Amino acid sequence: MCYYAGLRVAEIASLNVCDVSMSARIGSVTIWRGKGDTTRSVPLHPELRRALATYLAERQSNTDALFANRAGARLSVRSVGAVVAKVGKSAGIDDLTPHVLRHTFATNLVRQGTDLMLTASLLGHKNVVTTMLYTRPSVEDRQRAVEMLPVEG
Repeated sequence: MCYYAGLRVAEIASLNVCDVSMSARIGSVTIWRGKGDTTRSVPLHPELRRALATYLAERQSNTDALFANRAGARLSVRSVGAVVAKVGKSAGIDDLTPHVLRHTFATNLVRQGTDLMLTASLLGHKNVVTTMLYTRPSVEDRQRAVEMLPVEG
């Protein structure tokens, strides 16, 4: 949810099952308790929809929390971070955090041409300047930008 939806770790930890809406072709997650007590709806990437559908079908918990521990209690922010770090280590990525995945979500959207205002909206940023901090251009981005200039002749 950090990468395919760009959610903050606290937003992930606070999600309830009823916050996820999915059909065969579309889906969204509603964040009711975002930063600054804002509410937003984020569309779900097809890969995330498939993963959530599998997870929900196999889920053993009766709790309202979307992500619960073995005892049925809601995962804490710290626990979500630990799960992400563990998955990162198993993939050979050290120091993977939910926030790194959120930054990667934003950076990839911008690099693929998504409007900065739209990216800010998906991230739940009130100010586009905050989004700009997430999406600093790399050397490669700068080179590509210059190479895209039209050649007159």
